Amino acid sequence: MTIALDRPQKTKSAQIREKLGYPIIDTDVHTQEFEPAVLDYLEQIGGTALVERFKENLPGSSRFKWYKQTWEERFAYRTNRPNWWGRPTKNTLNLATISLPKLLHERLQETGTDFAVVYPNLATMAPNIGNEEMRRAVCRAVNTYHADIFRPYSDRLTPIAAIPLHTPEEGIEELEYALLGFRFRSLGCA
Repeated sequence: MTIALDRPQKTKSAQIREKLGYPIIDTDVHTQEFEPAVLDYLEQIGGTALVERFKENLPGSSRFKWYKQTWEERFAYRTNRPNWWGRPTKNTLNLATISLPKLLHERLQETGTDFAVVYPNLATMAPNIGNEEMRRAVCRAVNTYHADIFRPYSDRLTPIAAIPLHTPEEGIEELEYALLGFRFRSLGCA
């Protein structure tokens, strides 16, 4: 079975790009990680207990809690009911594009972009986690995850690395680790 995707041959952005005499570099492309895969990386680095603590403290973690709570608990804790789809969009291809590096790589030409610096959601949040053990494990997990999934597309895409800076030691340690292929760093501060 073949699914026909409704994608124009030449977008306005691609047409404009053709007229320019220089490359277009987008330094602010935001992407969304595939959470189950990130949690697998985090489990390899920090263990199962750390993954469970991380899930409990994620922004929007109530989406996991709401379905398990009684009506009384929902009222007492003011737990919001989660959306059925967290990132609604009319164009599901665009939603898939921010989550799948191969698809993003394929669609850069449509946007008129020659090279993009990618800001994955967790990479920008990870350096600011208050708990040192959690912060360091999450930074390492997201850095490893992003290095792995973007490596085949490094000719046109590069993710930022999450570098925690609560102490010089942790910053240096993760910066040295992140030199495994990242061109840019997201620096966190205490």
